[in-house]
Amino acid sequence: MKSRAQPERAGAGYIAATFDDVTLVLDQDEAEAVIDTNDLGSEGFTDSANRLVVVEHNDESVPVVRLSNIFQRQDGKTRAFVLIVHTSHYRLGLMCDVVRTVAATKVRLEPLPACMQTPATLAISVAHLQDGIGFHCSAEALAQMTRTNQVDDDGDR
Repeated sequence: MKSRAQPERAGAGYIAATFDDVTLVLDQDEAEAVIDTNDLGSEGFTDSANRLVVVEHNDESVPVVRLSNIFQRQDGKTRAFVLIVHTSHYRLGLMCDVVRTVAATKVRLEPLPACMQTPATLAISVAHLQDGIGFHCSAEALAQMTRTNQVDDDGDR
């Protein structure tokens, strides 16, 4: 049985992951798997509030983050999919409402406007898709965003 979480990869150059009405566009080669949360069963570990925090993938526990539209970690119910991406050091799961592949010819990338850039700005660009606009970044930048915008238990960053 083919899972609805496995998008067709033939000819795709990017993975578009949508959550909280924001679309992140990542290079396809950084996306390792898409997991339908309905298929997780005992493979997903939850915390005391029953939030998905870890999934098992290739015999490895992969931390899962749920981001808001301002790229901060947030609590809330589990989304439909977990996109597993790999950085040079580890894997990271991102909860998403929709995950799809997009052919490289269907995406136009351009730099962020100068007014949105500072010396601390991550390597993010604007991704023009046929049905809207997203943000293109690497898995490394995504991992850095999740670390930078992590709020501790006292509400401090």
